[in-house]
Amino acid sequence: RRQQTRGGFRFGDDRLEMMGGPPPARTGKKAGETQPLIDDSERPWYELLAEADGTEEASGLDAGLALRTEVERYEAFRKKKETGDDKYMQQVLKSGTLSDKVAAMTLLVQESPVHRGAILEELLDFARGGKRSSKMAIESLKDLFSKTLLPSTRRLACVKDKRGSEKVLALLAFEEFLKTTYGQFVETLEATSTKNAAPELRAFAVETAATLLEEKPELEQRILAVIVNKLGDPEGSVSSKASAALTGLLKRHRAMTKIVANEVQALAARPNVDTKALYNAIAFLSQIYLDKEHLADVAASLCEMYVAFFKRAVEQNNNQNHKKTTSSNSTKKKKKKKMEETTAAAASRRTSSPCCSRASEGPYPIAAAAAAAAAATAAAGETK
Repeated sequence: RRQQTRGGFRFGDDRLEMMGGPPPARTGKKAGETQPLIDDSERPWYELLAEADGTEEASGLDAGLALRTEVERYEAFRKKKETGDDKYMQQVLKSGTLSDKVAAMTLLVQESPVHRGAILEELLDFARGGKRSSKMAIESLKDLFSKTLLPSTRRLACVKDKRGSEKVLALLAFEEFLKTTYGQFVETLEATSTKNAAPELRAFAVETAATLLEEKPELEQRILAVIVNKLGDPEGSVSSKASAALTGLLKRHRAMTKIVANEVQALAARPNVDTKALYNAIAFLSQIYLDKEHLADVAASLCEMYVAFFKRAVEQNNNQNHKKTTSSNSTKKKKKKKMEETTAAAASRRTSSPCCSRASEGPYPIAAAAAAAAAATAAAGETK
């Protein structure tokens, strides 16, 4: 690991072996040699920005141009100091395997984030690719954003009126670039968590979102929505992972209880919410630990929601029973009407049939013929 000494910096052997080491501190410069203004290999860029001198101002210099100039200055400096390890790293980026490329990109960004924005964008492109490359790149970006790039005590800002020295302008431009890139990464997570993705990727997106939400405050509302929406995932393993992620988040950050409860209530209140999503939402809300001193309003809103859902469930049950009864009565009426029509048709056929019909025409014509024969026989006997 890097250690500061009186004469400059000394690098650990393992770091040198893997990366060739970050650029040395400016202890003096040779004639004609231009060194980068920003050395973020040891301290995070946001600490350098917070401690930068705000009195000096570079007049007429654009922040984006200041960042591009700083990157070019850094690349030229590294090219002069290029080692065998640096050449090997470039070879890996060109012709290495997918896992080697992702690992190399991650190490390069960790080495100097401000000067490696282009590599960060390449990692983001990998995250939008196929299943294997997407999962590896998302895992790498999660580690970079949660451990290296994002500040823990504040959200990223976009300063419209950028003023300061060339170093300050470059750092402000990098912060704006980082805010945009992180927003694109969250969009990638949102797309990965949709139903079109494989269940394994959806569960992985939930885990990644939970880690980012626990570690950093940046875009917490959008990331929270990614997890909450998965409560209604058709795959049981994904929905249970979302519920577990929310429970773990509240154990670590009790202050977010109200925010999480409101988001889950909003999911349950959607007009077209799925029954499974509603069940999972209520099951999660019922497990939230409530403190009457600080969360009394949350408890009251939850009680109102439970009563409202109970009333709605009772009304739906009554409506279903009424529909079943109405449908049953309607079916009975139809059957009765059909039976009446059948009976009427049979009676009509009997009326229209001739009295002396063949025996094959049925019992009623036979009985009529027998009665006629008996009457005729009786009349003949009286005549005799």
